[in-house]
Amino acid sequence: MLNLKNENLHSGHRERVKERFLRDGLEGFDEHIVLELMLFYGIPLKDTNEIAHRLIKTFGSLDRVLDASIEDLCSVPGVGRNTATLLKLFPAVDRYYDMLKHKLKPKLSRADDIAEFARARNRYRTSEVFGVVALDSECRYIDYVEISEGSACMTEINVRLAVDALLRSKAACVILVHNHPSGNLSPSIEDLHTTRTLCDAMHLIKLKVLDHLIVSDNDYLSMRSQSQYQSIFD
Repeated sequence: MLNLKNENLHSGHRERVKERFLRDGLEGFDEHIVLELMLFYGIPLKDTNEIAHRLIKTFGSLDRVLDASIEDLCSVPGVGRNTATLLKLFPAVDRYYDMLKHKLKPKLSRADDIAEFARARNRYRTSEVFGVVALDSECRYIDYVEISEGSACMTEINVRLAVDALLRSKAACVILVHNHPSGNLSPSIEDLHTTRTLCDAMHLIKLKVLDHLIVSDNDYLSMRSQSQYQSIFD
C-alpha cells in the first residue's frame, strides 16, 4: 500500500530542489543533490537521495558516474536500464548542444577556434576520437567528420571513410583533430603515422591539411606549430 505521508514528503522535497535550481542554478549544490535532481526524471516515485549517494559512493564523483558504462550503472541497486540511459544522456546532450553552438560559427580560421570546437565535441569522452574539420577556401566551417573512436590510448583510422566524406563535403582544406583523454598532448608514434597517412591521402584528392590539433580538456597542441613536425604538412 502506498504511504501517502512519505510520498508527500518526497514530492515536497523534489519541488524545493527544482525551485532552488530554477532560482539559483546549480551553484552551491552538492554533487549528490545535482545527481538526485537528475534522477527525479528517471525515478518518479522513489526517494532518489539514497540512490544518488549510492552512485557517488560506488564511482567516487558525479563526473565518474556520468562516465560509467550502462552495465556498471545498472549494477548499482535501484538503477535500472532506463535510469542508466538517462544518466548517459546528460553528457551526450551537453556535447550535442556545444556542437550546435559551434556549428553556427561563420569562420573557424584560428587554431584556438578549432581546438575549442574539438574540445566541445569530445567532452566527457574517455577514449580517443579522431575527426576531420572540413573548411572552404576562406576557412569557413563546412562539416565535421568523425572517422574513428578507439581505446583510451589509440584509435584506428579509416582513411577511405575520411576521403569519401570530404569529397562529398566539397572542402578546400581540412584540419585534423583528436583528443587525448590522458591530458598528455605529446603526439605518439601512432599519431605521427596517422598524420602522414592522412596528409598523403588528402594530397591525392587535392585537399590541403592545415594542421593536426591534439586537444585535452584544458589545452591543445598544434602539430604544425612544432618545428619537428612541419615537414609532414608540406
